[in-house]
Amino acid sequence: MTTTKSCPACHKEIKADSTTCAYCGTVLVALLPSRTTSHIQPPPITRQPIPEKVIQITRLYADILVFQVYGYEQPILVRASGGEVTLGRYNPGDLAPSVDLTPYNGSQLGVSRKHAIIIRQESGYVVKDIGSTNGTWLNDGRLIPDEIYPLQPGDLLRLGQINLNVYFRLPDTISPTETIIKLKNEFSGASPIRLTPDDLQHQLSPFLKAMADLQSNIETRLNEISTPILIGEITVDSAKSVFEIRLAGGAQALRLLKGTGARWREANLEKIITLHAKRSTMISATSPNEQPPEEYIHQLNIELQNSLADLAQEVLNNFTSTTTSAAKQDLKQALITHLQILLFSPLRIIPDDV
Repeated sequence: MTTTKSCPACHKEIKADSTTCAYCGTVLVALLPSRTTSHIQPPPITRQPIPEKVIQITRLYADILVFQVYGYEQPILVRASGGEVTLGRYNPGDLAPSVDLTPYNGSQLGVSRKHAIIIRQESGYVVKDIGSTNGTWLNDGRLIPDEIYPLQPGDLLRLGQINLNVYFRLPDTISPTETIIKLKNEFSGASPIRLTPDDLQHQLSPFLKAMADLQSNIETRLNEISTPILIGEITVDSAKSVFEIRLAGGAQALRLLKGTGARWREANLEKIITLHAKRSTMISATSPNEQPPEEYIHQLNIELQNSLADLAQEVLNNFTSTTTSAAKQDLKQALITHLQILLFSPLRIIPDDV
């Protein structure tokens, strides 16, 4: 008589009559699927790192949806060429769903037999809850039954108590939403602006490159598949002394720069201008505290760097993730590097109505 069995999540040997894995805490699936679904409390939202093999699969196949169930190493691959992908659990006598969550304890974790559906459209994928007992969540919002919601690669879906990320490749015809940003040089006073090769090399290019890198790091933190920032056009509005840049992508980076980043820069602008002036010319006057100029500048730099590190930590704290401590530290350092270029730059993103 068998006295042990293998946990489907961590694959360790446990007692045959166990209902919960002693190693990973997984609730073990019943032998037969339940015909009814019990009401349960939803679990807290967490995020998991995106596996490299999932990225490779979505790059290779345009019509493959990849589902990564939390606690399980092997992803679920479903071809979406039929137009619809159903999520639920198998019930004897019924047509099996495209994604059967019965082997993932779906019966005990509140997944309905017909729980949700993902529909392929020309513009991408949408998801719809189809009257499930315990509801469907997209990231941190619960779906209204029978209403469709657009999906993005890396989105977190929660069905009952099961969390899973969905990954796919956007159709080649789809490009990120275009926007126009306006950049003004705050350190040049009333001097007229021109678009010269030096401007491109020393001002615009470093700013846009840092913004793209910042966007990539935010997407990494959110476990999203990285998408490039595309520059469509750069023009000069001489009347307003601003550069106008039409670009696609970079939504999260722009939101940060226009919100938290803008407030941080405003609070530290005087110190930033002082450092900028020091790099341009030698400062001969002493500080209000009668400190030597070099010592005063050094102290300003330390204060700004400490404040910038706090800002980077605040950005990280806005996202939940199972990322390791070492990876978090690497991401924080990368954020500091990109934010320093963007927030110390003479250029500032100004509101559209300015």
